[in-house]
Amino acid sequence: MNKRIQREIANALKSELYNFTVSEDQDDQKYHLRFKIKEGLYRDQEHLLEIKFCYGEKKYPEYPPLISFKTKILHPNISVNGAVCVDVLSDKWSPMMGLDSVFNIILLLLEEPNLHSPLNGEASDIFGLPYNKRQEIIKKYYDNNNTNML
Repeated sequence: MNKRIQREIANALKSELYNFTVSEDQDDQKYHLRFKIKEGLYRDQEHLLEIKFCYGEKKYPEYPPLISFKTKILHPNISVNGAVCVDVLSDKWSPMMGLDSVFNIILLLLEEPNLHSPLNGEASDIFGLPYNKRQEIIKKYYDNNNTNML
């Protein structure tokens, strides 16, 4: 593991914004970031992200980390399997970005989904509903699908 990843993991382990943990299977190079959303449609939901810095021939920071939600979330830019669709984790990636930047981008995506490029059509459809109805559907989806995840 390169020094940059070691430094970013050390900083993440100290963060008060989220709970970053290293998986037991370090050979798999999977890391987990647990966080609780404080406001908005997903308020009070706790989520778990899986982060891989190396996958296949792609290695961070030259390539973005591979990030997926392990908890279920109903969001237009997150697939039912947890894949995250945001341009900075693909074609707009810059090696200047770090783990904190990536996490902040994901938080922003949760607040402001890109409805012009949905990955999850079902979730995109509910964003046409009134705010209170959306919030009710999102909470029910979360509660029904994450009982054993956290």
